[in-house]
Amino acid sequence: MQKTYDRFKGDGFEIIAVNVRESKGAVKSFVDRHGLTFPVALDQSAEVYRSWEIYYLPTSIFINREGRPERMYVGGMSERQVDMWIEDLLSGS
Repeated sequence: MQKTYDRFKGDGFEIIAVNVRESKGAVKSFVDRHGLTFPVALDQSAEVYRSWEIYYLPTSIFINREGRPERMYVGGMSERQVDMWIEDLLSGS
């Protein structure tokens, strides 16, 4: 995700990772170890997780420029697939 963020961040693209039920220390360690520069939110009570009706992790939600969910993918995604979906969203397809 960091590579994808680096590639698209200047095009109006943003990543916000939401970590569910992990400690602040564990999340900070992960962020530091992987050199993540995009925001990582903590959902320690799983409120966001439940409100979006997410049942499996990882789940990726792609939100369009109007702030509406456009696509959702459950499971790991290839870098190529992520890039294609982002390019579609940024182009307005």
